[in-house]
Amino acid sequence: MPENNLLNIIVIHPRYCIRAQKQIEGLLDAGGVNITLLMDRKRYGRQLSEAVINGVTIHSLRFGTNFLRQRKLLRLLKILIPGADVIHCHNEPNFHVRQIIEAYKGTIPIVYDIHDLTSMRSGLEDADEAFAYTHSDAVIHVSEPFIKYGDKKYGATNTHVIMSLPSSRNILKPRSNWSTEPPFRFVYQGAVIDRIYEQDDLYAYRDYTEIFQSILDEGHSVDVFGNRDHDKLPAYKALEEKYPGFKLKQRLPYPGLLQRLNGYDFGIVGFNMNYDMPESSRQYLHGAIGNKLFDYLFAGIPVITINSDAMSEFVEKHRCGFVKTSGKRWSEIIDLNMVRRDLHILADEHSMERQITKLKNIYQDLLLR
Repeated sequence: MPENNLLNIIVIHPRYCIRAQKQIEGLLDAGGVNITLLMDRKRYGRQLSEAVINGVTIHSLRFGTNFLRQRKLLRLLKILIPGADVIHCHNEPNFHVRQIIEAYKGTIPIVYDIHDLTSMRSGLEDADEAFAYTHSDAVIHVSEPFIKYGDKKYGATNTHVIMSLPSSRNILKPRSNWSTEPPFRFVYQGAVIDRIYEQDDLYAYRDYTEIFQSILDEGHSVDVFGNRDHDKLPAYKALEEKYPGFKLKQRLPYPGLLQRLNGYDFGIVGFNMNYDMPESSRQYLHGAIGNKLFDYLFAGIPVITINSDAMSEFVEKHRCGFVKTSGKRWSEIIDLNMVRRDLHILADEHSMERQITKLKNIYQDLLLR
């Protein structure tokens, strides 16, 4: 620990996303840190919250495997590392983690934070993932099943779980006037693709058109706050034309998004598995605990899971929603008498602030080695 008693952290995330932001906000709220963030701000700066913009030093650069981009990254780190205690790298991609480890392993502790366990999701080998996993000083996962997979594939290492949780500052109380009778208002926020339009089987689990249509066919409504330009979602636009209750919405900044989510009856989490995929991909999806599960809880609305064992287990354990099973209509699985009304209390129990002590302990343990 430096003389000023601040923990100096370099956070590196080329495709800056909400998971990294939640951690940074939690660290800032806890205090005692000085954070420098390296990201591609031109492409991903819209994700930045005011708290992060005002609370950290941000360096924007283009990441890549070519010589010039790699040299620019390593030169910047050469300037920053003498005043830093730890580097916290987020994936995907994985190549920058390898670049940093190869250049600065042994100079400063390097943490590898895995949002997306690439080999497990795709069923393909990833040399950069393998190198980063086996050569970093600590590995952070989003859930326990991923530790089991990683340890089996690469060997046991210094692994931990830090879940993707929002800050308690974002908690909203549930509405007092929950709808108890159909039709219900469903919402989905997060990544979506049109598998046929993009000819993409790698991320086809994010094609929700059939799931949404099954909800709409029962007379419910669905709003989607997706991450794609609507022109790249022709199948979803066709649903808009066919069903008055289906709307594609524009993505909103995080606090505004939670305010909007609060007005819905149920949030949808889970995946499309209605196509051929590697068995490791199915294991990956069933082990995932996505950001949006907690986003809905923090917005004060119950969750409905589909094709997701880990998230379904959480929902049933904490009585915060329902599990959609095959053979049952959406309306048939809903019994609001079974859902706890104090979702805001559950949210507080799972806020990022409660994970930050664990994250700081990971850093401190590395500094004591």
